[in-house]
Amino acid sequence: MLSVITMMLALSEPLMADGIVVSGERHAAKEAETARSIERAERKALDDAGHLDLAEFFATLPGVSLREGAPGAISPLIRGLMGADNLILIDGLRYNTSLLRRGASGAANSLGLYSFEGLELIRGSGGVGYGSGALGGVLSMRTRDLEKPDKRWWYWREFFAYPGYYRYNFTSLLKKQSGPFAIALAVQRDKFRSRRHGDLLAGLDAAEIPKADHGQTDWLLKMRYRTQAWLLHFGCLGLRVGGGGQIDQLPRGELRRSSPSDHFAWLRAKGRHSGAFRRSEFFIGSRSAARDERVERCDVAASGNVLDRQACLDRMDLEPGDEGFSESGLLQRLVETEKVLMHQAGFRLLSKRFKGWRLRTGGEAAVESVSGSQSTVLGTGLERSLYGDGLGYLTGGLFAQLQGDLAKLGTKQLSLSAGLRLAVFGVLDSQDDRSQTWLRPAAELALNLRRRGRSSSWLSMSSSSRAPNLFEMFYEGDTGAFYQESNDQLRPQTAYMFEFGSKRRSGALTYQGSLFGLFISDLLEEQLGAVIAGNNKPVIRLANVDQGRFFGGDLGIQHKINDTLSQGHQLGVVIGEIEDQGRVHVSRRSAPLQGRHTLRQKWTKTWWGEASIDWASGVGDAGLAPLDAYDLNVCPAAEQPWLSSAQAGSDCSGSSAWWTAGLRAVWQRKKDYRLGFRIDNLLDRKYRTYQSASWAKGLTVRLDVEVAF
Repeated sequence: MLSVITMMLALSEPLMADGIVVSGERHAAKEAETARSIERAERKALDDAGHLDLAEFFATLPGVSLREGAPGAISPLIRGLMGADNLILIDGLRYNTSLLRRGASGAANSLGLYSFEGLELIRGSGGVGYGSGALGGVLSMRTRDLEKPDKRWWYWREFFAYPGYYRYNFTSLLKKQSGPFAIALAVQRDKFRSRRHGDLLAGLDAAEIPKADHGQTDWLLKMRYRTQAWLLHFGCLGLRVGGGGQIDQLPRGELRRSSPSDHFAWLRAKGRHSGAFRRSEFFIGSRSAARDERVERCDVAASGNVLDRQACLDRMDLEPGDEGFSESGLLQRLVETEKVLMHQAGFRLLSKRFKGWRLRTGGEAAVESVSGSQSTVLGTGLERSLYGDGLGYLTGGLFAQLQGDLAKLGTKQLSLSAGLRLAVFGVLDSQDDRSQTWLRPAAELALNLRRRGRSSSWLSMSSSSRAPNLFEMFYEGDTGAFYQESNDQLRPQTAYMFEFGSKRRSGALTYQGSLFGLFISDLLEEQLGAVIAGNNKPVIRLANVDQGRFFGGDLGIQHKINDTLSQGHQLGVVIGEIEDQGRVHVSRRSAPLQGRHTLRQKWTKTWWGEASIDWASGVGDAGLAPLDAYDLNVCPAAEQPWLSSAQAGSDCSGSSAWWTAGLRAVWQRKKDYRLGFRIDNLLDRKYRTYQSASWAKGLTVRLDVEVAF
């Protein structure tokens, strides 16, 4: 929970913009001077909050909305942008690839939080320091620390959740440090069982969605070796999702099961020097990601309604030859695979301070190859055109950032930071004439009035660019709610952001707030097309609109009332609008006005508890985004309700507000044993996120146990 996260701010270990990991109170004080809107969570804060995955972490952050199309599949919206417009880093290396979808994705959320020492969310453009895909924000994830001495060598944890969704989670971590060498191995097994709408009060049998299981396994292997001048890190991160069932299209006779798999390995060398450059970092990495999907279509009536709903569902997990399998009533079974292989390399340098000024510089390049295959086990007809062989994607650039002091104003210091990046993007096609290259600059400028270790107030301007990735350009196919067409005429989009912010840490009170305006030229946006004959589903075509405009702010306050009682309040709002050919409408991706309030009390030396309230509401007269009216996950089809997966009684004139509450109690014996009890969604059994479809998990009771040896 964010209250816990921000309470730990003074003890955090931030990953600075230059990629150098720092720790301790001195650096936590330095973070208070940074001219950025940042949320950080360290290992202890994540443990105290009881987060299982990124979805739970994002849900606690002001100014961040969350689309959760199914358990385990999320898409965070940061300042109105989602998907490939937000960049994910792991130990400073790029994690985004061309398979990162605009909608909810199970790959990113399947990264087990137990593999990471800390998370850092940077709101706003990061195009200069991080490159393509950092328009709305940057999520930087730092894997387990192997530098600090640790008396414990084995951590073991289990979670059980019931009944809003059945879920269990098992995690184990082994660490061993010996002189200059250290090694860590983390393994997590997570399982969702049968999604539910509502909770106990809604009736268990009626609420269950069978065969919607989502099982995943992820792991981390990390090694460290230290010499006198260099620190070498090797890491390997992997995950496998056993299959997330998409049962929402069953009324029209379609079932899907998706199984992502991922392997990401990297090597980093960090050195300290006595020359002009004080620190250096060199890295290489590779990522192999794949998504396997099986689609089954059953016989439907002339009206489009499935003829035998139960038979269609029962056959989903059966193969030819299995008992109970029958081809009768099965129109098509389709198997498809998408794969991407990415290699990257780069460097970063940090100079010594000269007359109050310091230079950061570096560069990186990433090259991807993408392929797709598709076959029909039963039936005929393919769903989309294939990627084909010889198709690749390139992103890279060189950057320089300069920071220094301008003047001293009383007890405060006025400083300036500026940066410039020359970025390149390219589509590489050895077979067809689809090769394209773009060269785009990125820049940033910020004035910061800070008080050493205490406060910061800043005014910043920045620009960033991102070219459309291969999935956005060349993918076409049936996505469940939509039929999505390809478009090979997409252009890069350029973002311009202006921000004013302030933060302060002093004694019992800590706050951070910011106001921003974000303008995106040639914004990539979904556009409604003609309905496909025989499919009866809306067609969505991705296109460059004239401009997207997003305005808003976020505020977080933490107040320590006394030694045992503290409170926290968060508020976030993003108002977005899209302009195209003289027409203006509310952004489909616009986040709500949302808030979170927490009260935490320590009862004894070993017991503490927390109560929280979360809420969201529409902004002004902003109704349902126009495109959402055609999204079968949001609004039912009036004449063909069996085509829809929207919750019954959805009001498609707009989205109502929702609110819910949670309770948590924790017993902890020193640092070796922890027992937690948590209730989520206590007051609202069934809610829907503003301008998006979201499964309501219902009241959920959760028990977590952690032991360290």
